[in-house]
Amino acid sequence: MASNKNEKRAYVENLVFMQVPLCWVNFRGLEKNGSNKNHERKFNVVIDPERFDVEKIKEAGWNIKPKKPKEGHEDEPLMYTLEVAMWWNKYPPVIHKVTKEDNGKYKRTIMTEKAAEVFDDVEIVNANLEISPYFWNNNGRSGIKATLRKAQILIEKPKNNFDDFYEWDEDDDPYGENEEVPFD
Repeated sequence: MASNKNEKRAYVENLVFMQVPLCWVNFRGLEKNGSNKNHERKFNVVIDPERFDVEKIKEAGWNIKPKKPKEGHEDEPLMYTLEVAMWWNKYPPVIHKVTKEDNGKYKRTIMTEKAAEVFDDVEIVNANLEISPYFWNNNGRSGIKATLRKAQILIEKPKNNFDDFYEWDEDDDPYGENEEVPFD
């Protein structure tokens, strides 16, 4: 997508994805295996061509890439990914963490830049996203960078491992309550 500074850009609408999986999440902006030296906070959206018009999204100028199937799963349909950056400076994204409570209702929690780092450590079920285009031009090259505007990210509610640790039969006496206490 080469252009000069005087050339008018086509209008590109925000992308909206509902209930899509995410991969390669890096909400902390860590450098991994020598990549991400700028410590950019980012993730990738997995785009299923059966649900979304991949060609139309590509034609609009978005940088969608094919995702190779995992080894041993070559018979699975081809999926695509779109890298999405999160910039917290002038226009920070609005991100909600969504968890399903024991009563079946959903709880939403608004996330700050620091709080959003939790997504690196939990199982993400899926996400609803609104992604804005950022037009860049550098050394005669230009393109669109996908930037996060809004997100609702559904996570698997973490189990309370503390309760699991202390499961025992009622007949058990884990604290030796029937024994005499050596101190008062």
